[in-house]
Amino acid sequence: MVGAPTERRPIRTLVNLLAALLVAIGLVVAGYSFALTLQRPAVTVAEATIPAATIVPPTAPERLRFEGEPRAFAAPAAARGASATASATTRHLVVRGLVRDQLGERAGLAMFSPEGGTVFAWIPLAVGEATADGALDFELEIPAGEVTLTLAPAEEFVHHGYLARTDLSPGDPMLRTVELGAHATAFTTADGRAAGPLRLVRRDDPEWRPLAAAPNGLFVEAGGTTVLLGDGAYELVDPIDPALRQTFDVPAAGPIAVEPRLARPRAQKP
Repeated sequence: MVGAPTERRPIRTLVNLLAALLVAIGLVVAGYSFALTLQRPAVTVAEATIPAATIVPPTAPERLRFEGEPRAFAAPAAARGASATASATTRHLVVRGLVRDQLGERAGLAMFSPEGGTVFAWIPLAVGEATADGALDFELEIPAGEVTLTLAPAEEFVHHGYLARTDLSPGDPMLRTVELGAHATAFTTADGRAAGPLRLVRRDDPEWRPLAAAPNGLFVEAGGTTVLLGDGAYELVDPIDPALRQTFDVPAAGPIAVEPRLARPRAQKP
């Protein structure tokens, strides 16, 4: 029993040596890592640079088109599928019946194809020269072929909101006089009561949409209503019962009296 502690002493010494060896290995690894850290080059942090903003100077404003300038739109020959060499003819067109005070400053003439509706030119009334008898003389480049000429209160109404219309042909004389007048047409009712809304229809053009009756129809006030209309045959039509209609012509000899079957209150209509 006295010799037992002496036999365990070598095992304890071996454990101590193993522990010391692990500590030494840890120190060596730590030192090696520290040495690598010292040898690594310093990291340079680049300063963030913000690119300078590019300032684009504003473009010069474009000159607005003066309302008195004629405007040419499409090549008439291409619109008809004809040869691109088809030439226009310079003609003098005298337009009678125009009353500038009634038409307004935006009124003008439009030339377009009767087939596809392609607008060839817009000619404000301001470019016409007044003649001695009150007409307007226009020197126009009229395309070869059939051309429709309309008088409109503004450029956007040349097709369906025009006041008067006529056709030009290649065989027309170099100086032609046309009637494109617009007349202040008065509507009244027999009993003095208001009437409407009524559809105002141009008999020779089912696609015509008058500016005075857009978008809800024509209303005839109790004291009467005046509408600017061009020459032609028209109809007042009941929007609910199309069989109720009244035909009239412009120019009229006097105020157009809306018939009682159209003018009576809506509740009394079938």
